[in-house]
Amino acid sequence: MILLISITSYQHVFADTMRSVAVLLAGSLSYYTHLISPAMADSSAAIIVSLVIFLSCLPLIKGLFYTLREIRLLRRRQTNTDESLEETIEICV
Repeated sequence: MILLISITSYQHVFADTMRSVAVLLAGSLSYYTHLISPAMADSSAAIIVSLVIFLSCLPLIKGLFYTLREIRLLRRRQTNTDESLEETIEICV
């Protein structure tokens, strides 16, 4: 079973690090080349980082739905087991 909490923790650290690196690269590009304005460089970097973070969230969302499906199946099995147990008790009494 995939530990979703550890994945989200790593993803958060990854996103923060990636955003910091993107800001440094965008600022350097803007400062040294003068090809792009600082505001445009920052907003472009933010959009690119956001897309990468979104794409990295897809496996997490898939794992979340898989876990929810497992929980639903376990609850059904428990309900069926409880009903079977009640029927057995009624037969014995």
